Parts: sequence; C-alpha cells; structure tokens
Amino acid sequence: MGSKKKYKNKTQDWFDIVLIVLVGLLLFYPPYFQGLFFEPEIFIAHILTAVVFIFVWLNKFYRNDLSLFSNPLDFAILAYVAAYALSLLAAVIIGEAVYGLLKALNYFLVYWIITQAIKDNSGIRTVLKILLLSGLGVTVIGILAATGLIDYPAAVANNHISSTMGYHNALATYLSVLTLLGVTLLISEKNLGWQIFCCTVNYLMLLVTLAVVSKGAWIILIFGFLLLVIGLPRDYRLKVIYFFGLALGSALIVSNYFMASTASESPASGIWFVLAGLLLVLGGWLIWRFIEQRLELWELSRSVVIILICVALLATAFAVTRIGLSDKIAVEISEITDTENLSYVTRVDFMRWGAQIAKDHPVVGTGAGGWEALYRQYQDYNFWTTETHSHIFQVWVEAGTIGLLAFISMWIIFFYLLYRLYIFHRGREDREEWILIWGIAAAAMGLGLHSCFDFDLSMPGMVILLWSLLAMISVYYNISNQKKLNIGRPWINVTIASILVLILLLSAAKYLLAYNQAQSGQQILQAVQSDKKALLKAEQLNRAAMYFSKAVKNDPQNAGYWSWLATLQGHFYLLLNEQGHAQAAIYRQQSIIATNKALDLNPYDPKMNQMLMQNLASFGDLDGIIRTGELLIKTLPNDPKSYKVVAQLWWDVCQKCEENGQHDMAIKFAREIDELDKKLLQQISKVNIDHPFWQGEKLNVTPECEAIFNQVEEFLAANKGSDK
Repeated sequence: MGSKKKYKNKTQDWFDIVLIVLVGLLLFYPPYFQGLFFEPEIFIAHILTAVVFIFVWLNKFYRNDLSLFSNPLDFAILAYVAAYALSLLAAVIIGEAVYGLLKALNYFLVYWIITQAIKDNSGIRTVLKILLLSGLGVTVIGILAATGLIDYPAAVANNHISSTMGYHNALATYLSVLTLLGVTLLISEKNLGWQIFCCTVNYLMLLVTLAVVSKGAWIILIFGFLLLVIGLPRDYRLKVIYFFGLALGSALIVSNYFMASTASESPASGIWFVLAGLLLVLGGWLIWRFIEQRLELWELSRSVVIILICVALLATAFAVTRIGLSDKIAVEISEITDTENLSYVTRVDFMRWGAQIAKDHPVVGTGAGGWEALYRQYQDYNFWTTETHSHIFQVWVEAGTIGLLAFISMWIIFFYLLYRLYIFHRGREDREEWILIWGIAAAAMGLGLHSCFDFDLSMPGMVILLWSLLAMISVYYNISNQKKLNIGRPWINVTIASILVLILLLSAAKYLLAYNQAQSGQQILQAVQSDKKALLKAEQLNRAAMYFSKAVKNDPQNAGYWSWLATLQGHFYLLLNEQGHAQAAIYRQQSIIATNKALDLNPYDPKMNQMLMQNLASFGDLDGIIRTGELLIKTLPNDPKSYKVVAQLWWDVCQKCEENGQHDMAIKFAREIDELDKKLLQQISKVNIDHPFWQGEKLNVTPECEAIFNQVEEFLAANKGSDK
C-alpha cells in the first residue's frame, strides 16, 4: 500500500513539472509571433491552448479533482467570454465576431490553466522567470536587428525597433510590464545568479523601451514604479528605488549613444555601448552587495522615501543633462503635456466615435470587428485606424454594455482579491509572497491603465500576458483562502469544460485548415492573373476552385474566402464565354451568388468591395454593381476617391445600357448617380473638412465627379418622364 502511494506521489510530481513547463510555453511564445495578432498564428495558439487544457484535465482526473471554479474572478473572466458569445446575436461581421469569441475563450482557458497548474509561490516565481526569459529573447533580437548584426523580418520598421512584436509601441508596452516584474523578482531573489540575470534583463529591456520612444510605455513604468514604492514593505522600498534607478539610469545614459549609433552608417558600433551599460549595471549590483548589510536595520518612513526618490530623480536629471538626451526622447517627453498633440486629440475622438457606435448597439454590441467596420460612418474628419485605442471602448463597441460590465467586474474582483491578500499578509514575517503579489498587481494595473488609451489588448499576446497576471493573483488568493469555493457538481464541471475546449479546438482546427486552403488557392489565382502573356488555364483555375470551395466549407463565415471564390468563378465565366461554352452562364450565376454571400458576411471591407465590384463589372451584373457601389460609399463616406470610382463606373454602365437599348436600366443608374451627388454634398456639410488631422484628400466634389453629375443631370432632363 505504501509503495503504491509513493508511486502515485512520484507520478504527481512529474505531472506538476510538466504542467509548469506547459504553462511556461503558453506564456513564452506569443511575443515571437507578432503577439498572435495575425492568422494563422492565432489559430495555432488556440490549438495549443486546447491541448494543454486537456492535459490539465487529465491531471485533475488523476487527482480526483473535478472542480472548475475556485473564486469569483473565474466567473468574471468567463462572463467576458459569454459577452462575446452574446455579441454573435447582432454581429456586424459574423466571421470576425466568431474569431473574437474564440480569442476570448482562449484567454479564459489560459487563465484557468494557470490557476490549476500553479499551486504555490515557487511555481509563480518559476513562471515569472520564464516570462523574463521570453522578454530577454525579444529584447536581444531587437538590439541585434537595430545594430545590423542580424537580419530579422520586420524587427526594425520606420526607424523604430519592433523586434518580434511587429509594432514598436506594443513592444515597449510589453517590455515595460516585464521590467516591473523583473524588478520585483530581483528585490526578492536570494540566488546571486538570478539576481545578476534580473539586473541584466531589466537594463536591456529598459534600453529598448527608451530606444523605441513610446511615451505610453513610460507612463506604465512611472505608474508601476510608484505603485511598487507605495505598496512594498518599508525595508524593501530603498532596494526597489535603487535597482529600478540603476537599470533606468544606465539605460538612459546608454540610449543616447546607442540610438545615435544605430542611425549612423556603422550601426554595429552600438553593441559596444550596450555592453558598456552592462558593466555599469553589474558594478551597481556589486555596490549594493557591499552596502546591503549596512541597510538591513534601516526602516524608511514615507517622508524619507519621498526625499530619496527626489534625490534619485535629480541625480538622474543631472547625469542626463551632462551627457545629453536623444532628440527623439526629448521630443517625445515634450509631447506628454501637449494636449493638442495628434495622439491626444485623435484618441479622444476615437473614444467619442466608439461611444456613438455603442449608443447605437447598446446591449450586445457589434461583435468583434465592429469598430473597424463602422467607425468611418461616425467620423467628423477622415482618419484611418483599425483600433479604438482604448480597450474599454473596444469592449463596449464589440460586446455592448454586457461586455463592458463583465470587463469592469474583472477589475473590481481583482482589487477585492488584492485587498483580501493584503489583509492576509499584513503583519506576517514572511514578506516574499507579498512582494511578488504586489509586483504582479502593479504590472497588471500598469498594463490595464495603458490599455485605456492604447490598443495593447487588441493583440492576443498582450491579453494573454494580462490574464496570466490576473491568474497569478487568483492563485495567491486560493492559497490564502481557507474557505474553498467549489461550485457545481463534477459532471456539470466536466461537461462545461468539454464544451469549451471542443469549441476552441475544433473551430481552430477547421479555420486553420481553411486558411491554408485559401492561401493555396490565392497563390494559384494570383499567379494566373500576373501572367499577362499566358491565357487563363482551366486546369489552374480548377485547382484554385477546389481549394476555395474547401475553404468556404471549413470556414463558411469568412467573407474573404467567398470573395476570392467569386472572383475565381468570374474568371471561369470569362474564359468559357470567350470559347462559347454553354456552362459560362452557370459560372456567372455562381460568381454572383458567392459575391452576395461575401457582401452579406462583410459589407464593410472596402478592398474586398472594390475587388468584387470589378468582378461584377467584368460580366455585367447590374444589380450587383449598384449594391457594391452603395456599400463602398457607406464604408468610406469621407473618401472623395470612392465617390469618383462609383460615379465613373455607374456612368459607364448607364451609357452602355442606353447603347444596348436598356433604357429603363440606364435611367435607374442615372438616378443612382443623382442620389450619389446629393449624398456627397450632404456628407461635405456634415464633416469638418478643415480639421488639422484630416488624412488624405479633403472631401470635395472633384472635377471628374462634377462633370459626371452635370452629364447625368442633362441626361435625366432629356429623358424626363420617359421612364414612367
């Protein structure tokens, strides 16, 4: 009997180790794939999460633990998923809404996996170290790419370091959050090797954060640092001030030379300044080791801490003024208080437009993708953006008031759990747990604050990071809470878990397969289109048609796949019609059906719309030409080029109809153009054409449009009453 118990304990130990490794994997890889912002990486992420979720449940079965919920935060995060599920009822773009639901479900499963896999403070410390290792890799790739020592795709874009994240502001945000975690680990770490590691990584991450030049990330650092100083035990305050100041001061000094070097003709020289900064940091660490024993008996009051902070700031400011600050950093700092800066003005307007969309879709929202589809219709000046730049308004738009309340409830419960943990740890001799708790909370609050005025949480990788921090707080609460919350019968919990994981796993697998099929078909179709010398080959088109047919079968809500299928069938029609085949009419009808399907699924994609418009015009689907034109204007109401494209196409069709004896149809198109003229004038009166941040050509009646409108007016006047 004893040997069996020993064997079971040993097996359980292996399970626990594997679970920690799997959790580390889920948190380690997202930043290396552009934050999982694009397909197919996000589909692969869904599958990986589902597999790990299943493994966790196998472990729970082995331990005879079939619980699903452990505290109120679990319910709040699941409510966030439910809100996105409800948004499907009124989704503007059903395909994007389904993708958004799967992302929310993925986030919940990652959160839940962490709460189940990590059982103690040691496990959380291990996961935090894995996060730092991930951040170190991202940082090193960015530095090496900036210095020209490696050629990493899109690691440097528009003179900004993006590393593996794909967007420089997201990179800076990510590294700022990890820096707060790194400082927290450093001040509570007893192992000298890990202390040196944390010192090194914090400095490198701060160097890249400064070099990226993102004031939003700096706000996270300042806010998070102040939280650390306020919330940590008094005997750790000087330590956090020292090591944060050491890393930041070294990064500030080096950044000036590093940024100048990377912009010069010999960027590789910048690596020597990076290494010199490492020597500064290591020297500072040795100095702390020397004076640490003399500080053990010191306890700092709030006033002393404030004085030390001021002294540190003055010393840093003096060093920077002596050495000099990068012009880019200086300009960015000056813009922080400039409320008329583009960043401030546009973000306020994004929120205002978002509130107007939410007002029109108040309960369940528009579904994921709703903002990008609708925001142009609410603008009073033309500005291009795919994100709301505020997760609060993004959720409000996408998941309605229900989703907004779910998101707010997450934070309310988070603060409640944090308060209960404070009560539990207050007065306890062991400070290590509270240091990690408060450091994790400060990082989460910093990221949460920044997401209120930037689109951090539009990147799945960033949401996974935030949800993982919330999960760690949940784990600490579960450890400290003596009253275990165990709601639901085992079979109900298993049923719910099975449904959730099957939805994520099967959907992601199908959508990944559809993506690969569509990519294969698209490559064939593009190859055929680009070969101007060769005739369209039926064999190639058949292969492409096979791929697209499978793609729309596996992912029937994807409007893009339907649009490519429609274009392909249009090519088939043109090819067979030239050869006089009777089947040409069949392909024409199939192309029209696929086009309408695509427009039904997503009527607000201007690029897809214009592709379908050209396809319909090639074989003369008159009703479809009108529909696509109307949708293009609705989608881009402030773009004068759209009015020009539609007016020119409709006028050409009108003239051809008149030449072919289709007088009634010619009159119909003429009347549509006349209505277009009125819409254009009405839209001009609604918007602020002189807005300083108007992007692109100002909305106006272009000479081409005016000429068409005059000809249409003459045509209608000459045919007045003929269509009655």
